[in-house]
Amino acid sequence: MPELELRLGVQERFELQLIAVGFVQEWRDGDGNRTGVSDLEFDARVRLWEQEDWRPATAVEFGLSFPTGSGFATSDGFDPEGEILYAWDFAERWNLNGNFDFASETQGEDDSSRHFIFRPELALGLSISERLGTFIEYYGVIEEDAANQHSIDGGFTFLVNEDLQLDVSAGAGLNDAAPDFFVAAGVAWRLPRLWE
Repeated sequence: MPELELRLGVQERFELQLIAVGFVQEWRDGDGNRTGVSDLEFDARVRLWEQEDWRPATAVEFGLSFPTGSGFATSDGFDPEGEILYAWDFAERWNLNGNFDFASETQGEDDSSRHFIFRPELALGLSISERLGTFIEYYGVIEEDAANQHSIDGGFTFLVNEDLQLDVSAGAGLNDAAPDFFVAAGVAWRLPRLWE
């Protein structure tokens, strides 16, 4: 924490992103606790088209993480990633969105080899009111040479005003390889325009 994502709209269909998981602390039974700072990731997103009938709104994203983290928290390599994002709005208050994320990651300071990771995600959202929303989401981590992880989570979003949104969520793993459970809270704040 804090998991930071800074997004900059450059043009109507193009944005840049800077992402960092932040400070990481891991508690481990019998092997000591570990702390560190995460790698930084730089992404570019291009919106391809808007929703039309059954064709979802679609965007693509390409990114590269940099080995800026410390100790156990760094992959110790430059790791490319690509993502296809899609979303449907339907029945006035419902939306369905998700992504297919593909990455090739190095394995840390002690292992420079790479392996392929596929991260599917699918979320169903409902606008309860103009300000309050809720969602339920499946996501997975399917790795080469590692046990696959499958998880589910859900939560609420609250729009304080047109520039500020709060959220809270909780989730649990669906198999032994996934984390047992988690809770999270977040803030999304839209900054004033830097230029007209």
